[in-house]
Amino acid sequence: MELWELKNKINNKLIPNLLIFAGPEIGLMDIYINQIKNNLKLEIKRNDTVASCINSSRLINLVDTKYLFIVRGDKNFLRDEKLQEKATKIKGCLIV
Repeated sequence: MELWELKNKINNKLIPNLLIFAGPEIGLMDIYINQIKNNLKLEIKRNDTVASCINSSRLINLVDTKYLFIVRGDKNFLRDEKLQEKATKIKGCLIV
């Protein structure tokens, strides 16, 4: 997805459940993460692995808080196709 497409999706609140950002521009990634958080009114939750995000999203949430899960550098995720499939169905939004 091109940056202009991501901007349009953020503005229209049509963000996919799974986004994968790559590259050295962490500051730029943080700008988009904050835009997604603010536009969708999500709470940021940082985890070390995608698997832990999936487990967290399955927990019963009494106040129905939706999360924006952030994971940096989970190499297992890149190798595990089953985990990738599960990540697309996460409750909330996941950025790797």
